[in-house]
Formats: sequence, structure tokens, C-alpha cells
Amino acid sequence: MGNMHACFYPLLISCNHFFCLVGFWVSEKKVYWSVLISSSLPATASSSSSVNALKAIESWDEFTKNFRRSEFKLVVLVFMAPWSEPWKLMKPAVETMALGLKSEEAEVCTLNVDRFNTLGRLLRVEALPTFVLVKKHRAVGRVVGVNRDDLQTSINKHITPPQTLVHIN
Repeated sequence: MGNMHACFYPLLISCNHFFCLVGFWVSEKKVYWSVLISSSLPATASSSSSVNALKAIESWDEFTKNFRRSEFKLVVLVFMAPWSEPWKLMKPAVETMALGLKSEEAEVCTLNVDRFNTLGRLLRVEALPTFVLVKKHRAVGRVVGVNRDDLQTSINKHITPPQTLVHIN
């Protein structure tokens, strides 16, 4: 393909219960693309109990299943590595935070960047841990590093239903 430009452009296409993650890159005045993930299986609401725990995603099928759940609730994707010192510091707080969330509102999933390196590059994960908050198949927030307060604030912002505006006369 010749010399590739360093820029890789991810595009997430989502419509109803179909989604497709496509990557684009440019080389010698040509545009190349590749479908990286796609799914047309119908999403279903989770009927799990109200206890929530940190889930380790081990395969693309598991990732796809959890990504589809973002139609109904907030999904926090935690890009981490077991060898990462910042992740080791943050893990106990994230586990506690996950246990405090209602499963019908949110779930927290870990993705090892050594296994999901392509997805990490597509989502521009450059530091560990990186938290990508997904709702209705779209990234709605991002927190990078050991920042418990920002993570909690961002999660609360996206699980809290919008409040009705009150007009004071």
C-alpha cells in the first residue's frame, strides 16, 4: 500500500440495533477502509440483579454484547493492563464504584489493552487507565488516569436522568 500516513480515522456507525466500527486511513491520495466490528443482533435489556461488579471482557463477542447494552444503560469501558501501576492504584476504587451502581443503570467492563490493542488505538487510548463512557452506542465521556473524583462525577452525570427545568417567576 505504499507509505501510510500516521492518521487513522475511526468511525462508529449506529442505527437501531446495528452498529459497525469502520477504520479509514490515507495513502498516496487514496482512502482505504476496513470494517473492524459489526453486529446486527437485536439488543435486549439486561434482566440481571441489582448487584453490579467489574466485568473482565475477554473476547470480541463479549465486547459486542456489552457494547449493545449501551442502548439501555451506561457502559463504562475501562482500558487497562494488569502490569500498569496507575491501574493497580485505581482498581480498588473502580471495583467499589462498580458495586455501588445499579445494574439496570450502568455496568463497568475492563478491557486489557494488550488483548484489545486495535480497539484501544481506535479510541485513542494513550494512557492507562482510560475510562470511556458509552451510552446509546456513543462515547459520551472520557476520564484518563488516576482521577477518582472526575470518574465518579462523569458516571453520575450520565446515569442521572435530565432534570425538569423549573421556572421561577
